[in-house]
Amino acid sequence: MHSDATDQKACSLCAERIPAAAIKCRHCDGYQGRWFFLNLSAPVLSLLVALVSILSLALPTLISAVRHPHSDVRVAFQYFEDGTAYFVASNGGTRAGSVGEVYLDYGQQGERHVLRGVADGRSVPPGANRQLAFRLPCPREETPQVEYAQDPKWGSRPIAKDARLSAVVVQFDGTSSTQTTPIGALSGIQAISDRLTRCVVAELREPTPR
Repeated sequence: MHSDATDQKACSLCAERIPAAAIKCRHCDGYQGRWFFLNLSAPVLSLLVALVSILSLALPTLISAVRHPHSDVRVAFQYFEDGTAYFVASNGGTRAGSVGEVYLDYGQQGERHVLRGVADGRSVPPGANRQLAFRLPCPREETPQVEYAQDPKWGSRPIAKDARLSAVVVQFDGTSSTQTTPIGALSGIQAISDRLTRCVVAELREPTPR
């Protein structure tokens, strides 16, 4: 009798006496100990699975709502060909940004010449990469950007060592920054010089107004 009492335990569900080593109650079919989670009914398990599914779908939306929307546009110069500079703009943020003004800065010589966008659109969508092209115009070409004061000897002197190609990047929140590439580091320095030379030659060939 004493041995039978010590070898038994109360069922965790119905409290009936069952063997101490029993995994499942013979009275209510309830599982015992670490197997207790198996007592969950099929509807409860279905609800738990549905809850997990909903959370997995909603989690990205919740994270994006908590995170501050921003863009992270960066510009990398690729090459210069036939008077046109080619860039790759990437955006690692969650909102769109854009590339604004691109210009050739002659450094200490004080000259600054705006390049014209070749393709339409300068916006960079979030998580995307775009190739952008900007052409170096001759002095007499109309440019949609602000007209900068141009030296009468524009293009007639060699490119200075401190010259650089600059691109203004505009982020989603309106802040802007200038990313520059030293001309001395560009493989297309000869192409830039040739473009300037062709501009000067074209102007010399034009008949002067009387």
